[in-house]
Amino acid sequence: MARLIHIIYSSAAKTHFGPEELLALLGSARSKNTSLNISGMLLHIEGSFLQVIEGNEADIDALFETISEDPRHGNIVTIVRESIPRRAFSDWSMGFADISREDLERTTGWNDFLSNADAVRSLVPGRAQKLLTAFKDGRWRSKAPRTKPAAPVATQAAHVAPAVEGMGVAFQPIISVSQGRVISFEALAWDIRMQREVTAADQGADVVGVIEEEARKRAMLFSDRPDADFGININLRPTSADDAVRKMQSIIDQAKAQNLMNRSLTLELNQDYLDTDRDSVLTIVQDCKENGLKICLDHFGAGRSDLNQMETSQPNSIALNEQLVRDIDKNGTKQAIIRGLVQTCNDLGIDVIAKHVETESEFDWLVSEGIDMFQGGFFGNPRLNEFPTDVRIPEWR
Repeated sequence: MARLIHIIYSSAAKTHFGPEELLALLGSARSKNTSLNISGMLLHIEGSFLQVIEGNEADIDALFETISEDPRHGNIVTIVRESIPRRAFSDWSMGFADISREDLERTTGWNDFLSNADAVRSLVPGRAQKLLTAFKDGRWRSKAPRTKPAAPVATQAAHVAPAVEGMGVAFQPIISVSQGRVISFEALAWDIRMQREVTAADQGADVVGVIEEEARKRAMLFSDRPDADFGININLRPTSADDAVRKMQSIIDQAKAQNLMNRSLTLELNQDYLDTDRDSVLTIVQDCKENGLKICLDHFGAGRSDLNQMETSQPNSIALNEQLVRDIDKNGTKQAIIRGLVQTCNDLGIDVIAKHVETESEFDWLVSEGIDMFQGGFFGNPRLNEFPTDVRIPEWR
């Protein structure tokens, strides 16, 4: 089966594009892309272009090579090239920001993205939506090149005996402030006696791996409800490249068997592991994305984490390390770091999850800087074998 991918890039016009030139470009692009079953969105404003093209891998790569050789634009920046489970623009046509309303009304299939504040909300939520918002807000505007370019639902799922005595699976809510609800639950391998998450320091990496694998299976069984409107975040801490491939493939197989592929399933990948056998892990990460699973780089900002991992793994989200979040309202150095991360993630279409938020002051500072997704005791503690219903979702205006 052909792999479905999208490429998102920005560029700058080398020559003036007036309404007639833009309409001509719109018509030729729409005609060609329709014949190749390629969908997407092309935006233009003040000499800058941003385009999303999605379709079969071979067709998209061939089209992008042709686009890159087009002499009418330059300073081409590839923002994202990755596998996708489904199209975000299957019902959208290409559009430009600066065509007149009369021309717009004469153009079949038009979407006035930049003049309609609600248009972006009709997109499938994800990276493309975020990047288009960033473009609308003034980022990813390429400069003209020089001559020489420089609320949660409770469940009554039956209890399942843990594979390791004294261990179970607990669920902690992840909330979205803008949506005003729980959007996912993280499944935690839980030490029942200590009432906290199991760590490698407690049990050793191999034992924790067994406990977490059982927790993942049980979490997916608990979430097997057709009316559930939340996702599941699943931890993955492999001990080797082969272990990573085996565990990721097991999750994909189980999700398919339980018909969970249309649910929001996110793998929280320990970012330190990406440095151990990058090629093997990134191959299976691509397979996960192709099958509709999302990737979150966990503990971002700790250990060996660096911004290169955003480029190589192209995650859907990052989860801030606990030490970055703790007392963020009082620490200027941490504040500067998080501001930079939030801006980078916004420009790359990556969600930021602030975990381990325990105080109102921490929440107030983080949400004021544009972070929308949160997890921690301030919102709700983990609950063994059930999805918590007593979740605090603060209002923010």
